[in-house]
Formats: sequence, structure tokens, C-alpha cells
Amino acid sequence: MIKMGSGLVFCMLAGILESARYIAAAIYMSGGATQSRELYVSGLGYVGMRLEILAAVSICAGAALLIWAATDQCRK
Repeated sequence: MIKMGSGLVFCMLAGILESARYIAAAIYMSGGATQSRELYVSGLGYVGMRLEILAAVSICAGAALLIWAATDQCRK
């Protein structure tokens, strides 16, 4: 049961990190006079890849823990 809870926490963390990436880009680009897709994409470039990488690692860890918990329950 602890593995399943930990897996869910990691999946939730991945969602928070991914949304933080988009929110940070929106905040960074909010001072501009115009709003366009190209400016937002450049804002994502300024935010960097760190949040995206951490989100990917978190979702992989969460999925692995959930699968591990499910296989342990099937064995019992």
C-alpha cells in the first residue's frame, strides 16, 4: 500500500512540475505588449528544460511504483 501511495505522489508531483513550467513561461512573458504563440514558445525556452526533465523522471518513477504495487497485489 505504501508503494501505491508513493507512486501516486510521484505522479502528482510530475503534474505540478509540468504545470509550473507553463505557468513560469506565462509569467515571464506577461510583461509583453503583444501575445502570440511564438513569444510563448520563446518563453518556454527561457524557462529551460529542468522542470520538464524532473517531471518526466517523476512520472516514470510513479508509474514504476504503481506497476510494482499492482504486481505485488496480484501475487497475494
